[in-house]
Amino acid sequence: MRIYKIEKENIPIVWHEIRENLEKPLLRSSSIERFPLDIVLCSLVSGDRQAWAIFDEKNNKTLAAFVTEKNIYPTGMAINLFLLGGENLEAWRESLTICLFNYAKESGAKWLDTYCRRGFSSILSDLNFKEETTHFSISL
Repeated sequence: MRIYKIEKENIPIVWHEIRENLEKPLLRSSSIERFPLDIVLCSLVSGDRQAWAIFDEKNNKTLAAFVTEKNIYPTGMAINLFLLGGENLEAWRESLTICLFNYAKESGAKWLDTYCRRGFSSILSDLNFKEETTHFSISL
């Protein structure tokens, strides 16, 4: 299993491989209203966000895809895990964690952030993330 950072010029070539993995979590969390898939695609092609694929070389299959973004604050930068979707999380969770930590450090980030559904919080707690905020929303 390997994790690949997809260069922005290659996004149109591999979009069909990662699209479904990115769409499912948007639909599940109702975030697709705020971030329609075509907007996510545009942000990847422009380089505003970064696309990654987790690929099972043995079975020649994309298991998961995720999107990161760099958030700049007055006191430093954070890498935010913006979007994550795929199958068989246990098979690649550790590799994902190592990849994200390394990428954040190599990028000079002070923090690694993510926003997620409550059910995902136990997985993040196991990785030493701490819950700092709770987000509420209502559709108008």
